[in-house]
Amino acid sequence: MWGGLNLQVHAITRKGINKDKNEDSVFINNIILDNEYYTMSIDDTCILAAIADGVGGNNAGDVASNMVIEAIGTLSKCEIINEHAIINLINEINNKVIRESNKNVQLSKMATTLSGICIINNKAWIFHVGNTRIYTMQGSYLKQLTEDHTTVNWLIKKGVITEEEAETYSKRNEITNCMGGGNEKLLKALYVGEVFKVIENSRKIIITSDGVHEYVGIDELEKIISDTSSGQEICENVVAEAIKNGSQDDISIILIMR
Repeated sequence: MWGGLNLQVHAITRKGINKDKNEDSVFINNIILDNEYYTMSIDDTCILAAIADGVGGNNAGDVASNMVIEAIGTLSKCEIINEHAIINLINEINNKVIRESNKNVQLSKMATTLSGICIINNKAWIFHVGNTRIYTMQGSYLKQLTEDHTTVNWLIKKGVITEEEAETYSKRNEITNCMGGGNEKLLKALYVGEVFKVIENSRKIIITSDGVHEYVGIDELEKIISDTSSGQEICENVVAEAIKNGSQDDISIILIMR
């Protein structure tokens, strides 16, 4: 079982180079991180971890991501946790973000992505909208559990551009779905699904913001994770690789190990 074991959780979030604010928000079992490294052991039967990445180009991305992350913690207080409960909660949070954005012109159309996982004993669900990502390590290979809700990914699926062309596509980070944005229809691609059978033999789960995975390819991630035994060093090395490869965006990573 994942829940109830002596799990190690490591996380880093930091604002992008030359940025005034970190628009990423990171949540781990009722702890919210802000521009810091964090590690903890979890013996609880419930694990709840998530990253929200405020949408650049919109107002108040940091407010949106923080609002969503603060509210997602209430999931662990639900009497029954299942796919239906997660969907209902995320829709409620989304409506709150939109209501708040309509009250204040400085918050107008604020938006955020969200990717997270909830594990309880032998049950697990992921929830996802936008272009933050969740991976599971299977042997020495990473499997991406989420699908990017981006224009470039849509074009690849439609056969308009190739994956090679996508690497230099001018609007590579343009997202098609998110929370908030002043329009509840932007949440229509929300994915919530059971994943325990996928992760039950995995030793590691990784959640990243696009400041990481847009600059550290899956082969590089696999190598760093496979070559490094310390969870803290894995996170630090991933962040260092992203910066070395030119990331100036906010950077966040969560690593759950057993």
